[in-house]
Amino acid sequence: MKSFVWKRLVQYPNTFCSAFRDGDDAERLEFKKYARIHCYSLATAFYLWNKPHYRKGSFREDLADNLRNVAIPGTGVPLSLVVLSKLMAMSFLLFIVPVICWIASVHYYLFKLSADERTPKHFVDEFNKRVLAPDDWFSFWRLNCRLAALHSYLHNNPKGYEMENKWTFLEEGDKMGVPVSPFLSTGGIVVKHRNEEGGMGIHFFKNATAGGDWIIQERIENSAWVSTLLPKNAPLSTFRVITQSRSSINWHKGKNVSLSDITALSCVFRAGRAGAATDHDSILFDIDPKTGTILKGTTNAHWYRLGLLEALPGRCPWRSSHHTTHHPDGDILVEGNQVPDFKNMLELVEKR
Repeated sequence: MKSFVWKRLVQYPNTFCSAFRDGDDAERLEFKKYARIHCYSLATAFYLWNKPHYRKGSFREDLADNLRNVAIPGTGVPLSLVVLSKLMAMSFLLFIVPVICWIASVHYYLFKLSADERTPKHFVDEFNKRVLAPDDWFSFWRLNCRLAALHSYLHNNPKGYEMENKWTFLEEGDKMGVPVSPFLSTGGIVVKHRNEEGGMGIHFFKNATAGGDWIIQERIENSAWVSTLLPKNAPLSTFRVITQSRSSINWHKGKNVSLSDITALSCVFRAGRAGAATDHDSILFDIDPKTGTILKGTTNAHWYRLGLLEALPGRCPWRSSHHTTHHPDGDILVEGNQVPDFKNMLELVEKR
C-alpha cells in the first residue's frame, strides 16, 4: 500500500485531485501541498496497522489507546470504536468521514458566514478543506502521531523513542542533569483515608524507582506570576516549547554540530481550567517566540466530550474559537502579557 500511495501522490501527481497546475496562487499551492501530505499520512496508518509501535505492540493498539477518550465534537462516541479492525477503520474513513465533513461544511455555511459570503464557492472550498487538508487540532495531532510512528518503524525503533516513556525520560534526564520534574526515590508510599477503619481506605503504590508502575512526586504549584493569569483552583499550567534540530543532518554531512543547529519554533501556554486535575483541560494561548508576548488562545476540550448527551443540539461546540483573549474562569486578561525571562526559557530548552 505504501508503494502504491507513493506512486499515486508523488510520481504521478496529475492523477491526484490536488495536482499542481500553472497559475495556482501561493494559497492554492499551500493547500495542495498539505492535501497530499494529509492523504499520504492517512494511508500510512493502514500500512503501519499491525506493525510494531514504539509504545505498544502495534500501531493499532496505540491508536485505540489514544482515541478512547476522544470523540468527533457533537457525537459523544469514542473514536477508539472505529479502529477495532482495519476494515472498520477504512470504511469509516472512506464513507463516514466525508459525510461528517459535509455536515460540518453546511454548519459553517449557515452559521459562520454572513449572508453576503454564502456562495457555492465558499461551501465547496470549506468541504475540500475538511476532507483533504483539515486544519483542526485533531488532524494535526494525528498527523504528528502517524509521522512519528512511521519514522520509528522505518528506522528500527531508534533508542531516542524510549524517551516517550515518562519514567525513562525522568530517569535519564536526572542522570544527565536535565532539569526534569523532581521525583521521590522512596520504594513506595501508603495513602490512607483519614477516617476509615477495617482495612478500608488504604492504598499502596510501588515506586518506579523500585520497579513499580507509579512515578511518585510531590505536587508542583504554579509560580506567583503564572497564578496571576489563572483562577484560584487551576491545575499546574505549563509552557510547551517545540524545537527543531539540524544536528543529525549536519553530522551525517560531516559538518560541525553546534547549539545554533537547534531552534525553538513555537511556544504555547496551557492555562488550566478551574477545578481541572491537569492542564489537558485548558485554554491554549500562543506565544510569540521572538518577543515572549502572549497572543490569542483556543481550546481542544470539545474533542474530549464523551457520552450520548453530547450529541444533543447546542450541547457540545463543533468548532474552537481562535480569538480568546481572556481566561474564561474569572475573566482574566491573558493576551498581551509578557512572559518573564522568556529568552532564557527558550535557551534552556535548546541547550538541554
